[in-house]
Amino acid sequence: MTVNQLYTQKLMTAKEAVHHIGPEEDLITPIMAGEPPLLLNELANSQNLKDNRLFQMLSPYGVLTLPENRLKTVSMFMGASERKAFQEGKIDLLPNHFSNVPDLLKEITRNHAVLAVVSPMDEKGYFSLGTNSDYVYEMSKTARTVLLEVNEYMPRTYGENQIHISDVTALVENHRPLPESPEMRISEKDEKIAGFVADLIQNGDTLQIGFGSIPGAIMNF
Repeated sequence: MTVNQLYTQKLMTAKEAVHHIGPEEDLITPIMAGEPPLLLNELANSQNLKDNRLFQMLSPYGVLTLPENRLKTVSMFMGASERKAFQEGKIDLLPNHFSNVPDLLKEITRNHAVLAVVSPMDEKGYFSLGTNSDYVYEMSKTARTVLLEVNEYMPRTYGENQIHISDVTALVENHRPLPESPEMRISEKDEKIAGFVADLIQNGDTLQIGFGSIPGAIMNF
């Protein structure tokens, strides 16, 4: 069977795709833009869920909260919506060092599934995880289920982030612009703080910059 024939065979609706997820299966999604909105929206309607867990990191679409006996969301990095849900007791937090996430997930997950956005398939049958060469590629190699959301807006990148059509359980198509973090409004206080920080930075220093108005203000110096 050719790779195009395999693609056609595995292409289905989101409802059909999430039906492949069984009870007590742990679900893993990439960080930010790699999270598949169509599959996750349909997941909320699935009747197969029972004691499942969803591992997310900085979701751009908000937190999926269902009755705990169906699905428990576990955040590995919290944004604003995750912090609120955590404070309300609706989700769990899994503390981690980012570089250790694959080993951590291998240790604690059960019969795991990977759900991810990918770039369109190439002529050899490979999808690229695009912006997300993170823990998901490593987890896809041992996943019981691999569900992909093909999006032409996801750029093709190279390296150890390629998934072959033969390793895919099911796929859907959902072409939409990738989510972006909004530009933070910088206040006078932020600029003042950034000035103090900038004075501490020496030529040749390596900087790690996160999200937020203060990091943005620092980068303006």
